[in-house]
Amino acid sequence: MGQMSPDWTLPSLLVNNPMVWMLQVNGLIVDIRHAPLELQQFVYEKGLIPFIPSKQDG
Repeated sequence: MGQMSPDWTLPSLLVNNPMVWMLQVNGLIVDIRHAPLELQQFVYEKGLIPFIPSKQDG
């Protein structure tokens, strides 16, 4: 548990918490918000992210 822990982030602030979106893909840490939509959908279905960032209203 720490300051940037997604478990302690308000739902309205999840989109701005970088720790929510950092995932390991093929051995590299990537920000899933910058990944293709298909990859975002895949990790959402696996339960690794709380929502699909590309589908959120900006």
